[in-house]
Amino acid sequence: MCVHLASDTNHRVAAGAAQCYFRYGGEPKILSPSVPPEDRTNPQVYLGKAVVGPDILYSDKLHGLGLYLSRILRPLWKTPLVQRTHGVLFEPLFNERTLELIRERLLHLRDFLDTNPSLRNAPSPLEPISTNTSLNSSLFKSTLHSNLDTTDPSHHRQLQDALRYESGQFQSLYHIADLSIELMSLLSLLCQHRLPLIVQALSKEQQQDLTIMTYSDLLLVCRQVTTALLSALLARYHGDERLTEELSERLLQLAPSLYSADNAKRAKAEECLSMAGEVSGEVGGKAQRDTLLEESLQLFMEVSNQINLTATCDRYYELHFYRGLVDLCLSAAQKLDPENRAKSFVDNGKVSTDTKGLLALEKRDGCYQTIVNYLDRCHAPGDSDTGTHEVLLARALSAPEELLHHALYSHLIETGQEDRRV
Repeated sequence: MCVHLASDTNHRVAAGAAQCYFRYGGEPKILSPSVPPEDRTNPQVYLGKAVVGPDILYSDKLHGLGLYLSRILRPLWKTPLVQRTHGVLFEPLFNERTLELIRERLLHLRDFLDTNPSLRNAPSPLEPISTNTSLNSSLFKSTLHSNLDTTDPSHHRQLQDALRYESGQFQSLYHIADLSIELMSLLSLLCQHRLPLIVQALSKEQQQDLTIMTYSDLLLVCRQVTTALLSALLARYHGDERLTEELSERLLQLAPSLYSADNAKRAKAEECLSMAGEVSGEVGGKAQRDTLLEESLQLFMEVSNQINLTATCDRYYELHFYRGLVDLCLSAAQKLDPENRAKSFVDNGKVSTDTKGLLALEKRDGCYQTIVNYLDRCHAPGDSDTGTHEVLLARALSAPEELLHHALYSHLIETGQEDRRV
């Protein structure tokens, strides 16, 4: 009740409730520490032993806030997001009014936490314990120290440890509230733009996942589905540059954690690529197509480690943008291994203990293998395309990438094209 009233828009009511919250909410206590205080500086204590975290009795402040947050989210938490109607249409099992009511309550709760940052900011081991809340008064300080023997250093240290652990819990609840505000805003926006049509643009697998997915799944573990929904939303308006720009800007404002600047770049690149495919068959459309493909490439290269490389390269291949295909694979390899650990790993004899080098090599090989796969496609029996093979091979060999050259030469040898090695 105190948390609910402390989040009230009536400042007088909110201030009174906050006073009660801090006066009677108590403080966390460590019931049994993970390591005795006197042994904390002795590394021998940890050798060969599993270190178990301390047993903490969290304060009523934390329990109350967690209970209040759970009550706000309860109407949606375990509710499926959509249902099939007539076997085809995907209708949402929530409405915009419900989303807005929940969002308003979450905003008030977040404002309360923002106004009292000490709940989420624990004291460092060297600083004295204080309660620097926005209501900072002697009342709260006396409450904090009422059960603490300030003359006992171990008592003081245990309280500091307990406050640090509890502040982490407060931070987690804040993150859930903050992310939920963004997700409520996104779901409302999707409803405004006809969610059933957006869901139909997803893959069959994603549609099936969505029918059994609850709000808690979408919030905690299924970020890729959120990304797919937003991509489908923007894809609905490809060709209307003004509208897609406005939608992208709005998404960046409403949900910066779920839709980042990189998401905006990918969306713009997808739009350019889609438009390039649409104009490629038009009379005089070659120049426009080339411009769009080049723009898409520059954008994709900025986020090449975050895209479906094979799917994007497939589209470049279909549009005969072979230079873009090779350059995108090279960009992805560079972004996935910016320090070129793969080269060092190979030069040093592929030492088995160098796990980071091995992982970097696997990532680069995956990008290079994408290029090789398209060379194989050009050289397939009954479907040989020597011209495309030459263009792809020449572009790949022009890159100063030793490991790529090794992959290309291996491909030529395996396919009986040793005479074409340069």
